[in-house]
Amino acid sequence: MAPQGPVYFRDMIRTGESSRLEAKLEDGTVLTLGENAKMTVDAFAYNPARQGGKLAVNVARGAFLFVGGKIEGPTGGNVAIKTAVGTLGVRGTTVWGGAIDGGYGVLVLDGEVVLRTKRGSVTMRKGQGTMVYAGRAPEQAAPWPEDRTKRAVATISISPDARFVPTLKTR
Repeated sequence: MAPQGPVYFRDMIRTGESSRLEAKLEDGTVLTLGENAKMTVDAFAYNPARQGGKLAVNVARGAFLFVGGKIEGPTGGNVAIKTAVGTLGVRGTTVWGGAIDGGYGVLVLDGEVVLRTKRGSVTMRKGQGTMVYAGRAPEQAAPWPEDRTKRAVATISISPDARFVPTLKTR
């Protein structure tokens, strides 16, 4: 059974062992979490009658996939995704992030992402990724090997018969 219901601003969203979650925000942004993940939406300001807005997400644990919606607008929006290693600024984006191959990986499937960490930053475009290992700056943006990409995507893949699709509401 796939439970459904609204997710509200500042709600803590968690997944358990062998579970996935997909949340769709009012602007069409989709956030997918892999197993044992923990996320909060720290800011969500969206008005369909105006361009722009603000979205701040904190993925404290686990793998995630972000697919940008209308809040990004034609020139990119004020969207920040805080992760265990740093903050992602996104533009027209579909981006994966999570633990992989002994580090933390970020893979841009569409658009452009800037990862800023305490040790440095890197800009990635469609098809590029980076790895961050403890105590080191992010690696240079480069295409990922096919096997790493497949393993990353598998961490957030949801089977059609086991979907939980909450919708984020503003209060």
